[in-house]
Amino acid sequence: VCSSDLSLVCDIALLVWLGPCQEQRWGTVAFIALTLLSTVLLPPLYTLALFITDDETSRISGFSAVQLALFTAQSQQVKQRRLLGYVPIWLLPWMLLILHFFLLPGTPGMLHFCAICLGYNCIFFKY
Repeated sequence: VCSSDLSLVCDIALLVWLGPCQEQRWGTVAFIALTLLSTVLLPPLYTLALFITDDETSRISGFSAVQLALFTAQSQQVKQRRLLGYVPIWLLPWMLLILHFFLLPGTPGMLHFCAICLGYNCIFFKY
């Protein structure tokens, strides 16, 4: 299986799994606006992070980073602070990131780190 095929399957799975919950929480218009905002803000944030860390540029492709930013923002709005009584909600995006690294070893880590930071800090996500 080609890594780009696996990446596409992972992107679709995340969208199907998380998208309906996010759309229901924020509404269709806000969900689309947040998706577009994340899509527009992530590349410059990623470029800045690469410049600051003097890291090598890697490809930006797929929807997983945008979905991770939205998932992080959604996790901040959940009233429940622990999953199953043990796992802090704020830890879920990081766990999803680690899982993503195992599924897709060529994933640009800095891009996904930037996505989580965007989800935690972008004012529009407080919607």
